[in-house]
Amino acid sequence: VAGWPGHHEWVDTSTIAMRWMFTEWYVQGDEALTQYVLTLPSAFNAERLTRDLADLLLGQPLAPEALADAVDILLNGIPAYEWNPQAPGAVWRLRALVAHLGRLPEHLLV
Repeated sequence: VAGWPGHHEWVDTSTIAMRWMFTEWYVQGDEALTQYVLTLPSAFNAERLTRDLADLLLGQPLAPEALADAVDILLNGIPAYEWNPQAPGAVWRLRALVAHLGRLPEHLLV
């Protein structure tokens, strides 16, 4: 299989910005993101949840430093042991995490 002859030609300043905006728009909807997260066995473990969502959205594991950065975005200053996807404000943290994952270079190659 030869693949698409244009390869990464679709990546330019316009399409990257549109892709980032779409990712942010996509997660700004209703509470479906929280409901989905609650179906995951890792829902109440910030690091495992971040790893699972990154694997799902990026199709590959994050490097340790990138995973740590993503966990920090999810926690937004709270201790990891206090992470609860049902807590007030958790949906905003989840949205920030998914938007961050959507801006990573790895996401552009999915």
